Amino acid sequence: MTQMDTEHTMQDGSPQVSFDEFDTFIRKNANVTPFPQTEFQCTNFVAGSHATKYRAVRQALLEVATRNHGINKMHIEIQRADIEIDKKVHELEKLGFKEGDIPGKTDFDARLLYVELNDKQIDRKEYVKRLTQSEMELRYFLDWIKEQCDDEQEVASYMVLDKEEEHKYWVARMAKQSAVDLIGYGTINVGNIDSILMMPEEDQSKTIDIALKYAGSIKSGMERMRLKAEQEISFLEEGMPSRKMISDAVEE
Repeated sequence: MTQMDTEHTMQDGSPQVSFDEFDTFIRKNANVTPFPQTEFQCTNFVAGSHATKYRAVRQALLEVATRNHGINKMHIEIQRADIEIDKKVHELEKLGFKEGDIPGKTDFDARLLYVELNDKQIDRKEYVKRLTQSEMELRYFLDWIKEQCDDEQEVASYMVLDKEEEHKYWVARMAKQSAVDLIGYGTINVGNIDSILMMPEEDQSKTIDIALKYAGSIKSGMERMRLKAEQEISFLEEGMPSRKMISDAVEE
């Protein structure tokens, strides 16, 4: 137990902090509600973060494999928890207790078994929640892959390492990262320059050329967006909170 936990717990183990019914509702539902990565997050910031379709699909396939593993492991953990729960219940019954009974203060074995039973029941609920989260994320990645690929044959093609596509990816990735540097700092940072210099000379030139064009295109687009935004907000009253303006724009 940490120092903070100790400071917030009385000697008899009961919490010093009080909780009302609203608190209890929030805590109870937060415990059982799955909070997976959202579909927007999975498709745009995981799979969609890559500079080429080839790498994006391969990333999504990797995420599918990872979720499959997690789902299989959670099924095993749930089975293990069920066995442990049945075992604790059986041991309690052998001592003359059934679920819901309250053992006496000196019924140490039964008291300990009830604590262990509660612990396994809590674990099982967490495993079920994690299983649901993994299944939801798996669904997002599967749907995205099917949007990108027409059939099984095309999906299978992305499971094979393609040297040419891998080459294109690294040129595109370094160009994108360099373009972001140029937009944000006006120069390419040392780390990206170092990586570019590790590439063949022909790819170095191509990467820098693409980065300059990409940065110029984004800057031009941002300038057009800035001018449009200034026109749209010119009618707003002075002193209106910027957060309000931003939230309104998102809702529109």
